[in-house]
Order: sequence, then structure tokens, then C-alpha cells
Amino acid sequence: MHRLTSEDIAKFHAAVIKRGPDECWGWLCAHDKGGYPLLYPARGRCFRAHRIASYLEHGFAGACTCHTCNNPGCVNPKHLYPGDNKTNATDRDLAGRHGKSKTTHEQTLTIAAMYRDGKSASEISAALGFPRQVVYRICKGKTFGWLTGFEYTRRHLTPEDVLQVVTRYRSGEGVASIASDLGVSHDTIWNICAGRIWRNITGL
Repeated sequence: MHRLTSEDIAKFHAAVIKRGPDECWGWLCAHDKGGYPLLYPARGRCFRAHRIASYLEHGFAGACTCHTCNNPGCVNPKHLYPGDNKTNATDRDLAGRHGKSKTTHEQTLTIAAMYRDGKSASEISAALGFPRQVVYRICKGKTFGWLTGFEYTRRHLTPEDVLQVVTRYRSGEGVASIASDLGVSHDTIWNICAGRIWRNITGL
């Protein structure tokens, strides 16, 4: 964390979606596959933004930065505390999270119910504070289909989708986030952005 510059810290604050002091705070920029928020500094490798939030609040982030809210996308420092691998694993088990799952069964069913009521993945993400791609994967049946009853069907990209991919990638959004949102593989997004496919549309 000592490599963070004042510019990086300003970028962090600009990307935080602040809500009430006891609510989960969202993140405007990229997330990794597990739903954790990412900050790309001016130099060096990227950081998980919730660790930056913990560092700025507590002065250190620990080996792991744990969530009391069971929401990997949350950056509210009140919901974060420095821990280690053991405390992180204990939190996961107590919350009922296993493997790549980042929501409890109850939270997953809440997301599914809101989606059935006509809410979009983006609206649900904003309302509950979970990363959009985590919500999207649940709503499209890519995860927890056995619980929600949603069936996943892979979609085909339109030319408009392809142009959106390039625009979002150039704005700094991660490949994993774009792929999850559009329901395609990471390789498809990489190949579009590298100009290997759809060159007649992107001009790359």
C-alpha cells in the first residue's frame, strides 16, 4: 500500500459509491472474477480496492481484508477489518460461502426475486451493493441455477455489443467484468480487444 500516490487515493475516492454509514458502499470501476473491486494505480500492479479502504481507515490491511457484511464488492471501511487467512476462512464458513460463491443462499434468492419482479442486474447491484457481474451471473443462471431455477443460455454478440466491448475496455473496465456482463468467455473479449476477431466492426 505504500506505493499508492495521492493521485491513486483520489482515484479511489472518486470510484466509491457512498451510501449510508452502515450500508454497503459500491464501486464504479472494475471487479475481479470473485466480485472484489479493483483499483489500477498510476504505476505497478492493481490493488483490491477494499484493501485500500481498510488501509486508509485502519493504517494497515492485514494479510487478508475481511468483510463483516459478506459482500465482496463492499468498500465501506466500517464493514472491513484486517485479518489473516484463518479469519477469512472462518468468516466464509460462518456466512455459508463456499468455493466461488460470494452470496449466501438467502441473498441469492433475494436477487432472484428482484430480477423476477422486473429489476435489471444493474438496478439490483445498486440496491444491494453487490458487484454487477455477481448479480448478472445469478440472474442469468450461470451460478446458483439449481437454487433459483434460472437456466443459463449463452448469447451471441451483436455488432453493437462488440463496439460496447471496445469502449468499456478502453475506459479501464476489466475483461472478466465485461465477459460476465455480456455472457461470453474471457477469450472472446480478449480476442475482440486485440483485433483478432470482429475487425470489420472495431477497426482494430
